[in-house]
Amino acid sequence: MSYNLKQCRYKNGRVFLEIVDSIYSRKKGYSIPKVIKKIGYLDELEKIYVDPISYFKEEIKKMELERKKENNFIPRQSDEINLGSFLPIHLLNKLRLKDLSNAIDQSSKRTYSHYDVLEFLTLSRIIYPSSKIDTYMNMFPHFYKKYSFSKDQMYDALGLIGEYDEAYLNILNDKINKIYGRNLSHVYFDCTNYYFEIDANNYDSYRLPGVSKENHQGAIISLGLLLDSDAIPLYYSLFPGNQSEKPELNKTIKKMKDSLDIKGRTIRVADKGLNSVDNIIDAYKNGDGYVYSKAIRSNDDKKMILEGETFEEIKDENGEVIFKVKVWIDNYDYVQDNRTYKLREKRIVIWSRKYALKSAYERNRAIDKVNKQSSISNLKSKDSPKFIHTLYDVISEESGKIISNDDISLILNESKVDKASELDGYYMIVTSETNLSWKEILDIYRKLWEIEASFRITKTQLETRPIYVSSLNSIKGHFFSCYLALTLIRLIQKKELDDKYNAEKVIDFVKTLKAFPISNEQYLLSGSYQDIIKEIETRYKVSFNLKTLSLSKIEKLFSI
Repeated sequence: MSYNLKQCRYKNGRVFLEIVDSIYSRKKGYSIPKVIKKIGYLDELEKIYVDPISYFKEEIKKMELERKKENNFIPRQSDEINLGSFLPIHLLNKLRLKDLSNAIDQSSKRTYSHYDVLEFLTLSRIIYPSSKIDTYMNMFPHFYKKYSFSKDQMYDALGLIGEYDEAYLNILNDKINKIYGRNLSHVYFDCTNYYFEIDANNYDSYRLPGVSKENHQGAIISLGLLLDSDAIPLYYSLFPGNQSEKPELNKTIKKMKDSLDIKGRTIRVADKGLNSVDNIIDAYKNGDGYVYSKAIRSNDDKKMILEGETFEEIKDENGEVIFKVKVWIDNYDYVQDNRTYKLREKRIVIWSRKYALKSAYERNRAIDKVNKQSSISNLKSKDSPKFIHTLYDVISEESGKIISNDDISLILNESKVDKASELDGYYMIVTSETNLSWKEILDIYRKLWEIEASFRITKTQLETRPIYVSSLNSIKGHFFSCYLALTLIRLIQKKELDDKYNAEKVIDFVKTLKAFPISNEQYLLSGSYQDIIKEIETRYKVSFNLKTLSLSKIEKLFSI
C-alpha cells in the first residue's frame, strides 16, 4: 500500500486532485488505485495555496508516517514484491544496454535515465502486460528496484528508444554473441502482423489497411522475425502493413550480417509463403543456402510425387504406413531480370498420415459450410473459400452451361474432389543442401515451429497488442521493448536454464515468484515451480528455497 497524489485531467482541460491508495487485489493479482480523498480542482486550489501540488504531497508524506506508526513496521514498497524479475534484471545487467542509454542521455541532455524506462517497461511486459498508462499507474510498487520518472518522461523515453532501436539491436546482438556465442548455421525467418483499433483517417506510412493474422480488417503493421539456430531472437524488422513480406527476408538477413559482421555461410529456413525466385537467388548470390517448403502446384511436381520412384515407408506396430518420403536431386532453372540461374537442388516429398487426415477433414468441413449457405452469396463474397472454383462447377440454372453470372448455382464436382484428395498429406521441401540427408533437412525445417511459438508468446503472454501509441518512433519503441522481453525469456530458457523448461513456464515463474512483507526484515515467499527454484539455487549460488526470506537475501538475489 502507498498513498499517491493523482492528477485527473478532464476533457474541459481542468485538473482535479485526489489522494489514492494502491490496494492489492488477490482476485486480479495486482494493485488497483482506490480513492481515499477527493481534494478539488487545481485552479480553485491555487486561490488558496501557493503551490497546491507540493502542499498535498507533503500532506501525503505525513499520512504515510501515521500509517507506518499504526502498522508498527515499514513495508519496503508495497504488500508484495516481484522476486522473479531478478532473472531478467540479471540478464539486462550482463547485456549492459545501459551503456548505450547513458551515452544517448548525455548527447541529448536528458535529465532522467531513459534506460530505467526501458527496463521498467520490459519487465512489466513480462510480468503484467498492459497499456503504458496502466503500467505506470500500477507497477511501480511491485518491483524491488525503485524507479523514478514521470509519465511524460516515460512517453518521451519510448520515442527515444524507437529512434535508436537499430543501435540497441546492434549492441544487443554484439553482447549476446560475446557472452553466449551465436549459432548461425541455420537462421529461421517468418512474418506476422498486428492490428490497430484506429479509423481510416489515422492511417499513416506504417499503419496501413490489410487483414491481420487474426482476420481483423483495418490498419496493420507487419513484423519479420529472425531466429538463430538455438531459437534466440536475432533480428526483427517492421514494415508497412500492406507490403509483401517476401522482400523482408533478404533485407533482414542483410541487416543481421552487417550488424554482426558475418562473412560466413548460413542456411535460410522459411515456409512456402517466403519461397520466391528472388529469395532463392539472393541466397545463392550471397553464398548462403536455403531450406524452404514449396507449394505443390506444377504438373511436373505432381508427376514426380504420384509417379516415378517409389517412396521409402515407415510403418506403425500394426503394419500401417504412417510416413513416406521420396527424394530426388536435379538442376532447376530460376529466372530473374531476364537472366537464368541453373541451381542444383534437392527436393524432398513427405507424406504423413496425420497430415492426410487433417487435410481431408478440413476440406470436408469447408464443403459442408459452402453447402449450407447460398451458392450465389458464396461466389460473390470476398471471403469465399478459394477452393470453390477448383471443386465446384458454376452452372447456369437456365442453360445448364458452365458460366459466371448472377444467375448461377454451385454443383460439387466429385471427380475434382477425388483429384484434389490425391495430394492429401503430401508436402514438399526444397533445399540447396544436396549433401545433407532428408532426415537432417527435415530436422532443420521442423525447427520452424520455434518461430511460430515466439509469435504466439508475443501475442499471448507478452500481449504486444493493443498498441496505444501513434507516432512512428513510439511504435518502434513499443515493439523493441516487446522484442527485448522475448529475447530475455528465450535467453533464460535456452542459455541460463539449459532449455530444461519451456518459455511459458519460465514466464509464469517470473510472474508468480513474489515476496510479501511480514516485518521490516522478513518476507513470506510465494510461488511455485520448485524445480526451477532448485536449478537457480545451484546455478547462481543463492539460497531462497524457504517459506520466508530476509531482506538481505533478497538484496543478494538482485545483485547476482
